[in-house]
Amino acid sequence: SRKTKNLMNYYHLIGWGVPLIPVLVALLADVVGHQGVYGNEKYCWFASKTWYFATFVDVIGLIWLVNIFVFIRVLKTLNKKSLGKYNMKKGRSQSKINLTIFNQLSLVWAFLFISVATSGTASTIFQYLFAVFTTLQGLGV
Repeated sequence: SRKTKNLMNYYHLIGWGVPLIPVLVALLADVVGHQGVYGNEKYCWFASKTWYFATFVDVIGLIWLVNIFVFIRVLKTLNKKSLGKYNMKKGRSQSKINLTIFNQLSLVWAFLFISVATSGTASTIFQYLFAVFTTLQGLGV
């Protein structure tokens, strides 16, 4: 329907536009004159801690908050539709499943946050944990 098409355009705009913002900020800062913001001879990454947190860590936090918001909205919708259909035992079982899924989704981003906050071997371990658990998310959901 037309409404669905308009919603999809809106979702595409958000899905492609929001991640573009920190990229453009870093690019503009580097091009306009704040040399050394992005990359050096060794690697292509944020050279400044300020820019690193402003364009990377903040985005991870935003993704985490959006995931929590969407998860809560989905739970509210599911609970509203199934109200009265399940007994208390099934409700508790469903709550455990929901909590497990929520923990799995938020735990992955916690690994990434911790990898950013630490350095050396600890950072590498949490980066591997992030990569493994992100890859396995589909199996748990």
